[in-house]
Amino acid sequence: MARGTPTGPTPTAHPRPVVKDLLALQWIREETADRSLLYACHVPIFPVDHHVKAVCQTYRLGSPLGMENAIQELVRSAFHEDIESYRFLYAACQLESAHIRKMSRAKAR
Repeated sequence: MARGTPTGPTPTAHPRPVVKDLLALQWIREETADRSLLYACHVPIFPVDHHVKAVCQTYRLGSPLGMENAIQELVRSAFHEDIESYRFLYAACQLESAHIRKMSRAKAR
């Protein structure tokens, strides 16, 4: 299968109405809704959560606070709608965030 080709249903054309429905559910925040759309619905949306924010802060890529839309737009301009690239980048942020947390604990000892 070609890289970036969805392996499931056709991507949702308008993700924002779906996000509003997800956010109406108890315990669902925007980051969770975005992850659900990316992984379950194959929507090219980049979840900006604590993992991504930790990487931005550590590597001084700017303050991630209030920059969720700017980060999503940067990812969109770099990867267009390549869902597999979105997933790969998000997974890399999760791994790097775990490494950052591990290194900060080691320094604290």
